[in-house]
Amino acid sequence: MAVQHQKDLESIAQILEFVSKHMPRITSLIDLVVVSDRIQKALCGLYRDLIQFFFQAIMYLKRNPIRNVFKITWPCSRKPKFKDQFASVSKSIREHTEWIDVEVSVGLHIKTHELTVHGRDEILSRISLLASPQTLPSPAAVQHRMIPYVANPQFFSRTAELSRLSSLLIPNQAGLLIISIIGEGGIGKTQLALQFAYKHFADYTAIFWARADSTLSLAQSYENIALEIGLTQSSRGSGSLDITREHHSWLLVFDNVKSMDHLENYWPAGSHGSIILTTRDQRLTQPPISNALRLRCFSEEEGIQFILEHFPSRPESSADRTEHAREICKSCGGLPLALSQVIRYASALHMPIGEVRTICSSPASFLDPNSELSTLNRTDFYHPVGTSALWRQTIQSLGPACSTLARFLAHLNPDAIPGDLLGIKSSPRFQAQFGPAVAYVQDFKANLLQLLSHSLLSGGTATHDYKMHRLIQAAILRELTPEQTADAFALALEIINAAFPEYDDNDRLVDSWQRCTEILPHVVRLSDIFSSSSPYTLHTYLQLGQLLERAAYYLIERSSWGDCGPLLELASTVTQAGLQKAQSRVPPTDAGLIREFIKLVSDIENTLAKTKMQSGNFDQALQLYLSAVTTRSTLNELDNELIYIRRNVVYAYLCLGRPQEAIVMLAELGDLADQQFAADRNLLVYRNNHANTQGLLCFAHLILGQFGEARAAAENCYQALSEIRKCQNDLDEAETLILKALDMRTTADGSSAETAVTLHAYATVLKEKGAEEAQ
Repeated sequence: MAVQHQKDLESIAQILEFVSKHMPRITSLIDLVVVSDRIQKALCGLYRDLIQFFFQAIMYLKRNPIRNVFKITWPCSRKPKFKDQFASVSKSIREHTEWIDVEVSVGLHIKTHELTVHGRDEILSRISLLASPQTLPSPAAVQHRMIPYVANPQFFSRTAELSRLSSLLIPNQAGLLIISIIGEGGIGKTQLALQFAYKHFADYTAIFWARADSTLSLAQSYENIALEIGLTQSSRGSGSLDITREHHSWLLVFDNVKSMDHLENYWPAGSHGSIILTTRDQRLTQPPISNALRLRCFSEEEGIQFILEHFPSRPESSADRTEHAREICKSCGGLPLALSQVIRYASALHMPIGEVRTICSSPASFLDPNSELSTLNRTDFYHPVGTSALWRQTIQSLGPACSTLARFLAHLNPDAIPGDLLGIKSSPRFQAQFGPAVAYVQDFKANLLQLLSHSLLSGGTATHDYKMHRLIQAAILRELTPEQTADAFALALEIINAAFPEYDDNDRLVDSWQRCTEILPHVVRLSDIFSSSSPYTLHTYLQLGQLLERAAYYLIERSSWGDCGPLLELASTVTQAGLQKAQSRVPPTDAGLIREFIKLVSDIENTLAKTKMQSGNFDQALQLYLSAVTTRSTLNELDNELIYIRRNVVYAYLCLGRPQEAIVMLAELGDLADQQFAADRNLLVYRNNHANTQGLLCFAHLILGQFGEARAAAENCYQALSEIRKCQNDLDEAETLILKALDMRTTADGSSAETAVTLHAYATVLKEKGAEEAQ
């Protein structure tokens, strides 16, 4: 009974807590009963429920005093009728409270509509007639300035943009002009419109400013305009405008337009008016908009100048201050709002720029709501929120398919995203995310437009390249769980890997350099994002290692030795980690996948050794080559790649001045080439291996001073090369090479068996040339 009594008391306490929480708000809405009879009915029902509730609670407590909670009591639970009534009243209180909230929302909408529909039409008419072409305004003409902010003393740069606005709008001889200022959040759209309004303060008889993020904001703004220009009894303006007798030019700013639908009933008409829209929507460039101005972030030099001009001076060298400013600008991508936030933070705490650079070392510094930079309650007078909250709500509102596309874009290089990369539909993973090809195309376009409408993505002009600001990318990635992070990474990897060219038949990329150049920045971006703590699949580890190795080899072909090193080091780390996971997995991983990992490990070690050879680190190169041979040998299969790596070992031996070991390895290579030829009967590959072996053998003998043996090896090399050219149907070069071999044979050996073999080869070449000429 005591337990039941305790539950009853908790139920009473819950209702009391609910009432105390909601009653202040309900009481404040009493004045709205005149708007709707339904609100009045709901309030009466609520009060009736409350009276009944308190009566029942008092009766319950009289019968069951609190002091007897832990003693035997006479609980009302013996009376099911009372309990049912109590539960019913509690439920009714909650329902009436919800009913009041709903009806108040409807009532407010009705009241706002009634107050603004007629007023809006009159305001539009009045604004439209401000430009009535009758007479020039007299000096005493009434002027109206409705600008919600004072001029920004820290407004910086944007000279070209201001000049363009001025050239389009001042003087306005083309009738009604509508200009849209477009850009992502925090880029300075409102600040540019504000600066233009103050710069041309005297050029307009009236300047109006309307918040346009919602229809309710627009209605409120138009009510304020009505007060200003004298359309209501409580007008606060200095006088009403005589729109029929005076000529007026006006500027109307629609700030933060979310949708053109919001403006449907708020367009003024007139002969000499100017309208500026500020918006994130990249699509707002079509009529009735006359021109569009796309803002960009500050360049690195502009960002440095902005920081140094407004940063508190400290006894630091000019070079150090510039370098600190450069790093801060890089970390936030030159976003004006982020830079303003940095300056205000540093000014508030009187911090030196070097210390601020440490705090603002990465995009996370600007996006983490718990970071030091986010401790300010308000970024500044002009920006109610900082970068940590700038895109969060928009990102969270995206649908599943649009979120998938956004996550993919967040893994690409932010500055140049090829349009054709977004159009890759052959990826199985991409099709799995977006469905069949036809549905994918439709969804893709719709989702792309949605990202453009929020300025999460920009560009897509004549160059067909898109851009996504690095802070937006970081904000998207911050919203992901570890599993979502791994899946998004795998999706991006799938598409980038499909876009990066594969090796040709000669294991080269030289014919695809242009495409490699386009995709390489996105490969580097993936390498920067990769985190060993994410739950990637084995396929992701393998595919990333293959892509990084291929990208590094492209850089080697371009002789960019310094750039390829980090990619190869990461490729080695990723592949080794994947191999260890595959070998330790229970149940065991597919043997074919493990073999792919082993091959890739040896390929990466071989490529790393090449970079060491180029830099003159022959000892390190030799160790890497030997490790690659050992790794490859665990497969217990003979292929041309193993022979190739062993030949690289010989080359390293020769560079280290160890010809005897090279000769021993070359003898083994000859045996391996014979075994391979016996297995696959590929004559061209066999002769190629033979020519390379003989060439290296020639150098080994030269180092040892064994000139006769070196000459013989050279003769064999020329003869083997001639055979290769003959197999490739290059008979002229085959003849040239065999003649060199024959000249060396006759000079050194005279009439010998080796000379006869070479003569026979020469005759074969001549015979094939004759047959070709006869045809």
